[in-house]
Amino acid sequence: MGFPPLMEKKQKYLIMILLVAFSLIAFGRIAGNDFVNHDDPRLITTHSMVTSGFNADSIKWALTNASEEYWHPLTSLSLILDWQLFGENASGHHLVSLFWHIGAVLLLFLFLNKTTKQIWPSAFAAALFALHPLRVESVAWASERKDVLSLFFSMATLYAYAFYVQDRKISKYLLCILMFVFALMSKPMVVTLPCVLLLLDYWPLRRWPNVPMTPIAATSNASKPSKKGGKKVVAGQITIPAVATSGQQVFKKLLMEKVPFFYYQ
Repeated sequence: MGFPPLMEKKQKYLIMILLVAFSLIAFGRIAGNDFVNHDDPRLITTHSMVTSGFNADSIKWALTNASEEYWHPLTSLSLILDWQLFGENASGHHLVSLFWHIGAVLLLFLFLNKTTKQIWPSAFAAALFALHPLRVESVAWASERKDVLSLFFSMATLYAYAFYVQDRKISKYLLCILMFVFALMSKPMVVTLPCVLLLLDYWPLRRWPNVPMTPIAATSNASKPSKKGGKKVVAGQITIPAVATSGQQVFKKLLMEKVPFFYYQ
């Protein structure tokens, strides 16, 4: 038995508050951390473009540079903005990374709850993601801004995609692509996200056709061609049910839907 809508809404807000609180409790101590000697000087504290703040040269560098690691202009602009706001105060840099992480956690919970309609399993999955030890390096290391930033926009892509599937308006589709582009501009590792969307079409979105795993075999006692469902069935032959043809068309449509995502890579 489901909960009344008002109660579900209150539960959702409570879970989101708890996810924020648990994340702050688990990672809040990073506000007292300093920069570290590994990569932070090279990418932040002694980098002339980052420490110069926003100007024509630093913005051009952020949008065009790919020589140091790879092209991630949104991450570079984020680091420049942090230095503009906080300077050498590492606490500000760390807290911003924590806020991006919390945003990704909330978006994951909202996506799972929207697509599965299971509020507590969604909350558990989001909490596991929020507090998992593998997230420590990304949240607590200033140079890993690209990781928390790309995850935030990846989760935003998933959430926008859920809205698009529910109501297939071009505006929602374009929003989904925009979030994906932002994720790519944060860290190129998210190039596989369109494949994730295709898997999500299978579950929990259930957009894949229900094609039987085993084809329909002809009747064994038919020595002559016979008709079944308006189509000829010959003894000893394997025939593919009509649903497979429509299923292939649906799957092709789902693949074509992902083409623009690959185009922007």
